[in-house]
Amino acid sequence: MSEVFLHAKSLGLLLRKDPDDSVVVHFRAMFAGLAGRVLRSWANPLNDLLVQGRSARSDEAVLETRLPVDAIEERLAEFLTPLLASLYDRFGVAGLSLNRVEAEVQRLLNSAVGKERAPAPS
Repeated sequence: MSEVFLHAKSLGLLLRKDPDDSVVVHFRAMFAGLAGRVLRSWANPLNDLLVQGRSARSDEAVLETRLPVDAIEERLAEFLTPLLASLYDRFGVAGLSLNRVEAEVQRLLNSAVGKERAPAPS
């Protein structure tokens, strides 16, 4: 979701007509087929040691939010935390902290994916 938000920021900045315009991203994600699945981190398997949940309690999750484009990168973890907490809750994982999400966001931004991102136009 971090990458999607960052791409949405770049696209929003490119599409706005005037640099002073406020642009808002409407984000909606639907996860289906969750029943019986367990959270796993393919990118960082050691995360499984920190996230101990059960099988999903529902088959679907719909996550929605609205984000001001100009604040996405600076407040990325803040925007992600309630969405991820809602998703994790379906797997019995409670107490996802903003600090944990911030650490993962920083890991992404410091990775090859984060470093390859072109600076967004002003």
